[in-house]
Amino acid sequence: MSALKYDAVIFDLDGTLEDLADAMNRVLSAGQAPVHSYATYRLLIGKGIRNLVGQALPPEKRTDETIARCYERMIADYAEHCLVKTRQYDGVAELVSGLRWRSVSRGVT
Repeated sequence: MSALKYDAVIFDLDGTLEDLADAMNRVLSAGQAPVHSYATYRLLIGKGIRNLVGQALPPEKRTDETIARCYERMIADYAEHCLVKTRQYDGVAELVSGLRWRSVSRGVT
């Protein structure tokens, strides 16, 4: 059996959705707009942050100007708080270490 060759390995992180939702909810709250549950954000995630911002805003506030302003605030807030709840899943650090060791031992950098 031949070894499989991969150019990249991508890992998901636990808690990312919650940190994104919390950042957007802080932006909404500061603008006196209603906030949303994590369950609602699960429906809004996946089409980009700008889309999430637009969909999270109340319909009457979804102007290009308001979306742009809230997007900038959301990005700044998330950058500051992106690791509050986001964590590696158990075992990921060991897996990455093993993958790195295998690639180094085979001369791959």
